[in-house]
Amino acid sequence: MLVTVLGLPSDKVHSHGPALRQVGFEPMLVRDVAEIIALPDDRIAAVIGVAGSADLDRLSDVRNGRRGVTVVAALPAPSVAGTLASFAAGAHAVVDLTQEPLGVAEAVLNATQGLAPLAMAPLVRQAGRPNVRLREHDWLRDMSGGASIEEVARAESLSVRTINRRLRSLYRRLGVDGRGQAIRPMRERGLL
Repeated sequence: MLVTVLGLPSDKVHSHGPALRQVGFEPMLVRDVAEIIALPDDRIAAVIGVAGSADLDRLSDVRNGRRGVTVVAALPAPSVAGTLASFAAGAHAVVDLTQEPLGVAEAVLNATQGLAPLAMAPLVRQAGRPNVRLREHDWLRDMSGGASIEEVARAESLSVRTINRRLRSLYRRLGVDGRGQAIRPMRERGLL
């Protein structure tokens, strides 16, 4: 799988490249969002360094400009506020750049598989992110924007029945009765 790297300090790019290769990624340094959006590959992870609001805008541009990309915010100094802002901008996961490079690479790999990066789990729990897989988060975001279940099913190339079954499973995990109860708290936390 191709992993694009944008906005990381050069020392981090050099130290994390071998670790990314070790877990099966092919890292590619890019200069801007347009390069990520224009890539022909189907499965891409984008690791974006986030140190300020301009970086959050770039993260959001990648997430909104290319469906199917796993967006990972890389924070040089993790905080609850930085984590929440990254999720609000559209990050699927947040990694701590102060970790060892292999820990960061494994966290990116976990994100591409729909799992929360283990090294950030306590911070993410503290930030209030519920147990929602990446695809499920996308579905909730789309439905909160007015998409119907039929539209979500069509975009995912799945049947309406499959989407309904997976949503019922999600609602059980979240301890809610339906779409509104699932979406409301995530929207209030800035996660949609």
